[in-house]
Amino acid sequence: MVYQSSSVNPTSKIAFRNFLTTGGFNTSYGLLNEFQPTVNSANMFGLANTFNGRGQKFGVINDYSANDSAVFYGIRNNVSNNGTGIKYGMSNFFGGTGNAQQFGTYNNIFNSGNGDMYGSYTDISAGATGTSAKYGYRAFISVSAGGTQYGFYSNVTKAGSYAGYFNGDVRIGLGDLLMAGNVIPQFNNTYDLGTTTLRWRDAWVQRNAFNG
Repeated sequence: MVYQSSSVNPTSKIAFRNFLTTGGFNTSYGLLNEFQPTVNSANMFGLANTFNGRGQKFGVINDYSANDSAVFYGIRNNVSNNGTGIKYGMSNFFGGTGNAQQFGTYNNIFNSGNGDMYGSYTDISAGATGTSAKYGYRAFISVSAGGTQYGFYSNVTKAGSYAGYFNGDVRIGLGDLLMAGNVIPQFNNTYDLGTTTLRWRDAWVQRNAFNG
């Protein structure tokens, strides 16, 4: 199916539209693609968009307004991880010389309900039994990239809240730990600074060091 508008500033144009009003428990598909190549083949696209011109562009837009208890997915990928090829649930490439902000993923949550809210949630289950490393999140920024670089930036200043919360060890491989606040243990007279085999070399203090 090919749709083309010759108008310079066209009104809304719909090349493909589904309007489903059926009830019941049967599965409904607005668009279903099945690719079953038996040999190596060229690239295959379930949906491909090419945008030119001005104005906002949406490759996919989902609008949910149902008030039931069903689970909603804006985008869901089921990837059978067989073979040696790299698999991407989502991949974004940004090029050009534009000066506007660019977001690989952007979430705006303003629901007033009481359920937990996650900007991003990763679950690596017990079924991932391979010996390769597992990363909940990984960032790589080239040293040649301009500007100040932040591998992770969190701005949470509400009292009693945490900009970062970790259950488990935290390791800084290279670089310094710069603090603009106090280092305070969670419980009094419980934890140590260093061990008998891993000691701090020097302690530089401005005023006093207390013992006891």
